[in-house]
Amino acid sequence: MSIVLIVYWKVKMGSENYLENLLPALIKKSLSEKGCLNYSVTRSREDKSVFILLQEFIDIDAARANQLSTHYKWIVEDRIAPILEKSNIHVLDGLSFPQLEYS
Repeated sequence: MSIVLIVYWKVKMGSENYLENLLPALIKKSLSEKGCLNYSVTRSREDKSVFILLQEFIDIDAARANQLSTHYKWIVEDRIAPILEKSNIHVLDGLSFPQLEYS
């Protein structure tokens, strides 16, 4: 069973573009990890300072390995954390279903 992380970030006013510029490197590095299955980012239409990250890992150990990686420390802890006004993470179990047929 995979692990899905839903990460809510609200950045300080004026930091939106700075975060946007950091995200491609974070996504690319994370997706290069063997345990990362998916990594995408969305942004609120109503509040441009709100970003939602959707991450899927093969298991909790892979998710932890991501958070202990050099790129996570360099990008998230050193550069993104200081500009966050609010941060929240939800951990969910991924579900898999047999392929569905559509008529």
